[in-house]
Amino acid sequence: MLKIIVYSSNNPDDACGYLRVQAPLEANADSLSGFWGARRERKFFFRMTVLDETLIDAADIILVQRSLPRRSTRAALEKILNSGKPVVFEIDDLLIDPPADHPYRGKMVNKKPFIIDVMRRASAVSVTTGPLKEALRKYNDNIHVLPNLLDERLWNKPPRMRTSDRVVIAFGGTKSHLNDLKILEEPLFYIADKYRGKVSFRLGGVSTGKLATLPGLHFIKFTSSYRDYARGLQDSDIDIALVPLQDNLFNRCKSNIKWLEYSACGIAGIYSNLSPYSDCIEQGKTGILAGMKADEWIAALELLIDDPEKRRIIAREAREKVLSSYTLAGGAALYRNFYQGLI
Repeated sequence: MLKIIVYSSNNPDDACGYLRVQAPLEANADSLSGFWGARRERKFFFRMTVLDETLIDAADIILVQRSLPRRSTRAALEKILNSGKPVVFEIDDLLIDPPADHPYRGKMVNKKPFIIDVMRRASAVSVTTGPLKEALRKYNDNIHVLPNLLDERLWNKPPRMRTSDRVVIAFGGTKSHLNDLKILEEPLFYIADKYRGKVSFRLGGVSTGKLATLPGLHFIKFTSSYRDYARGLQDSDIDIALVPLQDNLFNRCKSNIKWLEYSACGIAGIYSNLSPYSDCIEQGKTGILAGMKADEWIAALELLIDDPEKRRIIAREAREKVLSSYTLAGGAALYRNFYQGLI
């Protein structure tokens, strides 16, 4: 049994903590055991990440995740990197190269030198996609792609039965997707006007000032618990999911997680025609890919609104594909083999 100590600024129940670390470890509980070596504490008006350095000696492998490297954790990370234990740096976004208009660019730039330092010195780096591996290759020659896989224990509800006479169109994401969401402004106002009284909209987590005035809009509050998010999405009344991405290197390095989640719920989706989704979606069969032009999003929306049977077929095909090929039930060994290979 390998003992893995996890140092992360994310909690084990957050999306990044659960998807990338907690769920894969639980799926391999017969050979891997994971212990969280970091906790979030509030000090005055700030939340700080505190690392328990006493766990270092007990570790077989130490995992450092995502944006943990920063000035305030530098001393503790020096102890980890000099411990003689195999150190894995786990990252699922191109955090060291955010676009100029990214809402969190300032924070990312401040952490960049510390992230690069850990990446260079780690025994191995784990990432979510091939494009992300290529973007980071110059910092470490031992990078492994461990794709996001859904925990079938969470995503196990059958698709809901339709009860509304309106088609519900939705977008969900954190504030990091604020600029991506602007792609939808013109298409959604057009659709709201053309199908007045026949469609409604859900925005989860973030909204632009313009979209906040969209007729028929209901705003859904963001939840940090991935388990709660999975339950809520499966219980939702969404008919069509929208996943827009601006065309830049940062987004091209992202994973297909939104397609996995919406498809597992039996929701037909329209996705930006970039590598996270063009690499896995069969156009018109397991989803619809749209470019940067508003007309493409409008046409895709009109197709799915006007043709309920097409919408049901795409939802069914996508769900079958995800549940057969993208779950931990079938892919947990990828994580087990990776960790065991470090020893």
